[in-house]
Amino acid sequence: MREIRKITTQTISIGSFNLEDPIVQQVLDIAEHILSENRVLDAKLLYYEARRRLGIDRKILLAIIKSLLEKKILVEGSKLTREIVLSNVHRKNIYDLIKTHVGSNFSMIREAYKGTTGSSGQLIWHLQMLLKFDYVKKVKFKKYTILLPIEIGEEMGIYHFLLRDELNKNIINLLIEEEAIRKSDIHRFLDESREKIYYRINNLLDSKIVVIKEGSENDICINLDSKDIIIRILKNQGG
Repeated sequence: MREIRKITTQTISIGSFNLEDPIVQQVLDIAEHILSENRVLDAKLLYYEARRRLGIDRKILLAIIKSLLEKKILVEGSKLTREIVLSNVHRKNIYDLIKTHVGSNFSMIREAYKGTTGSSGQLIWHLQMLLKFDYVKKVKFKKYTILLPIEIGEEMGIYHFLLRDELNKNIINLLIEEEAIRKSDIHRFLDESREKIYYRINNLLDSKIVVIKEGSENDICINLDSKDIIIRILKNQGG
């Protein structure tokens, strides 16, 4: 029992191992055999089965299993492996949507998912699998939950999310043209209510896409530190 606890606590160097190593593949094959019997992954069972079948050094086996768990190739308590997760067509489509439409929230994904035969409950389950195996991650921005590919940074994800909103785009494009505008005057340039404009501006300020111009109390401008990134995102989104 003490040996099994080391799977998650012992720090063994495994720099020489990768997924292509035959010994790692053998451990994965045993894990997949366990899962094929409609059982969930149990690290203890995997350890004892691999130890019995392969007879490899205890420390090496512990290091391999620890690595597979940390890298989410295997997930304790799941009936899937990372490789199998995207074999489901609906799950693969959801993942592709999140990758190609960076900064999507649940409502956006659900709207796109309406065209399939799946229910909202199934969508949530598919998203949970993608989250569990580190294909995607959740980022909170105020009341919104944004779903991002695991490799996208949180700040970048929030930028993408906010710039999917047409009114936010219009405000940013206006600031690109005018450089700086008094906050209370922006609604005059855009055909929208002051309340909607202020709500968007506050979000843009909180995300630091927009900042108060230095030396002013009311003029806002695009944050120069992120201006190039913002312009690039707008171009990629066709904005």
